[in-house]
Amino acid sequence: MQSPRGIIYFLLLAATFWPPAAAFGAAEKPENPRLAAASELTAQDLAKIQKIFNDLAETFLTANLEPARLDKLPAGSASNLEKEFSQATFLDFRILEIRPDDTWPKNLHTVAVSLAYTLIPHEDLPQPLCQQLLAFRTINPASPERQQQLAEIVQALIEEKRHEMPLELLAELLEARQKLRALDSASPARRELMDEIWSLLDEAKLTVSCRICQTFVLHKHGNSVFRIVRSPFFESFGQRKGIGLLATQMLLAAILGLALLSFWIWMGSAAFRLRPRSTFWRIFVFIPLLGTLVFFACSYLPAFLRGIFSRRH
Repeated sequence: MQSPRGIIYFLLLAATFWPPAAAFGAAEKPENPRLAAASELTAQDLAKIQKIFNDLAETFLTANLEPARLDKLPAGSASNLEKEFSQATFLDFRILEIRPDDTWPKNLHTVAVSLAYTLIPHEDLPQPLCQQLLAFRTINPASPERQQQLAEIVQALIEEKRHEMPLELLAELLEARQKLRALDSASPARRELMDEIWSLLDEAKLTVSCRICQTFVLHKHGNSVFRIVRSPFFESFGQRKGIGLLATQMLLAAILGLALLSFWIWMGSAAFRLRPRSTFWRIFVFIPLLGTLVFFACSYLPAFLRGIFSRRH
């Protein structure tokens, strides 16, 4: 059994070295990188972020890509949006909710944004309707004139495609259109009715509606100036025709590759059947493309032509 004196010495020794050890451990403990140099969003910041996304909605509704708007969007998004606006017109675009998510160093903030939009692709639309859609973009999104023009576009779209719709769906659309005519542009019931019309037009495959929640990374710099620096939201736009073009190019490349491979095998077989035998051609013909073309032009084609002329004479 240890003596009380030994226990006392041990406790004194531990007390002597414990504070420096604790301080050393605290100094070595890494600081949370998310909290370092991070500042929370204020009510004023949230108001400015709301304005950025309101401007984003207006950009989609008007297809306006002026430099002042593009400065607040991620680098490289302009080309995607330009392609998208050349392929479709956005009839509706709403910011439903903005929720602050995380705060990171270097004044980076992430927000989760719930939004809904409805677009109409220009493909397979008659020229007068396309011109009407282009004129629709130039109208102020907040004006009653735009709501009236939107009702006319819906009517023109129904008239243009009514023969392709199921009768039950057409009847529902015509009924909704009649209700829309009776409502004032400022009526609260108009929004609910428009959502119903978008749903019916989507079912008829005339429009494309989407309700999603996306993450946006914003950078705060200067005097509380915000800019969207990254988001997967912009990556999906402008790809409608690009995907079809890419598929066509891949198909043509595959056909061309198979044709060249067949030609290579054909010339290789001809080089091995060549009489008298030629070791040079048998080796040279296997040089990809170049050897095959040289053998075809210098050996196979002249021999083939000589055989045709000799049979005629």
